[in-house]
Amino acid sequence: MAFLQRWYRRLLSCWLGLSLTWLVLWKTLGDWNGLLYLLNSLAFWILSGAWLASWLRFGFRAPWWVHLLREGLGLIWLRHYAWMFVRRLPRPRGDAGPAPELQVLSANLLKKIRTVRPFTRYLKAHPADVVLLQEVTHHAVAELEEELPDLYPYRYWIADPPAQMGLGVFSRLPLILEARWSTGMAGPYTLRLRVYLEGQALILYNIHLLSPLFDGVHGDGDQLLSMRNQQVKRILADAAAQTAPVLLMGDWNTTEASDIHQTVSRQFRDCWADAGVGPGWTWPHNLEPHSRLGARPCLRLDHAFRSPELEVTDARVISQPLGSDHAPVAYTIRLPGQVDLD
Repeated sequence: MAFLQRWYRRLLSCWLGLSLTWLVLWKTLGDWNGLLYLLNSLAFWILSGAWLASWLRFGFRAPWWVHLLREGLGLIWLRHYAWMFVRRLPRPRGDAGPAPELQVLSANLLKKIRTVRPFTRYLKAHPADVVLLQEVTHHAVAELEEELPDLYPYRYWIADPPAQMGLGVFSRLPLILEARWSTGMAGPYTLRLRVYLEGQALILYNIHLLSPLFDGVHGDGDQLLSMRNQQVKRILADAAAQTAPVLLMGDWNTTEASDIHQTVSRQFRDCWADAGVGPGWTWPHNLEPHSRLGARPCLRLDHAFRSPELEVTDARVISQPLGSDHAPVAYTIRLPGQVDLD
């Protein structure tokens, strides 16, 4: 028994040591090192596991440094993730009067799915005002147009020619495509759209950032991370120049533990932190591309950020299986009371 306890303490100490090393690298290097990308994406689980391990190690006559590590891990975990378990509703508007609301849904449809019929059935039962699509093929767009011609009269789709996979938008409201950006063989990564609701303008960004694991672009993890950082810089610079309220939404291929999330959060507000309940995990909803078996999401890769003028009255992850490895997310956005036709 003493032998097992001794080896158990050693394993826990080893786990704590590795976690402490990763924590130092995470806080100093962030996402700039491609080798740390996957570990940084799993920051929630690493911190949680290390925190638990520190408590287990504490029960086996732990040395003094375990006490300090336990408290430090707890503080860092709370600093990054306590918001997941608190629902923060927007403050009342007072006597500002009624304001228009817009429901926007974002969905990565994954190029490998055979049919989007489950998704079209969901939209018929729960129609959003604007649907932003990522990783959508011409076959999926054709199926959506056939199933939803009257529900969504305003549509647009652009794809990377070699892969025939790109970004799309289906809208019940008139919209204007103002800009679109692509990155080489990775194809389009952002659409800037303008919609009007009751005379008020809203700028929508449909975003699909490059993943450092993307195998369609030549380069190592550091190069792919650099390309993605350039994508974010371009988007943020463009969004900062807008005069109308801004909503940036889509598949960011990064978690709230990343440098990118922290950078965007300094300029815009994370909509899930405003009105979401729970962690808001969206990926992986199934085990594609290795298996079609369902899975419970354990990371949040699909984000929405808003400018200060907007309010979020509802935020939901669509948990039912719709065929993709991403769970769609839906937000109800309240526009400002004043009219802005610029």
